[in-house]
Amino acid sequence: MVSTRWNPTGEQLRALEELYRRGTRTPSAEQIQHITAQLRRFGKIEGKNVFYWFQNHKARERQKRRRQVQHMEMESSPPNNPNPNHHHLLHHNKDSEVGILWKKEIDRCTKEKKETKALFVGK
Repeated sequence: MVSTRWNPTGEQLRALEELYRRGTRTPSAEQIQHITAQLRRFGKIEGKNVFYWFQNHKARERQKRRRQVQHMEMESSPPNNPNPNHHHLLHHNKDSEVGILWKKEIDRCTKEKKETKALFVGK
């Protein structure tokens, strides 16, 4: 059997992005079934496509945020800094903008992990 890669239609992509924008990050199995049924009106799609789309989109958003934080660190570091560990100090400074961003990212990831565990362990 030959399997082909899923290629979402524009309508499917817009709908998935809108769901993500409104806060859906790790949909339950029931939500995945419902989303898949709705998106089927716009073209071929399976539940696994919805599941992996959210998983991949979430990972790409995290990577994007990490790159933004790294960029902010580089901008806030003075040139030719004599302290090679300066960038590490920013992560631990509670009052720095970078420290606040990292704390928010850690809190968000912790919450997502708990929500995902609840799906498999029970509510």
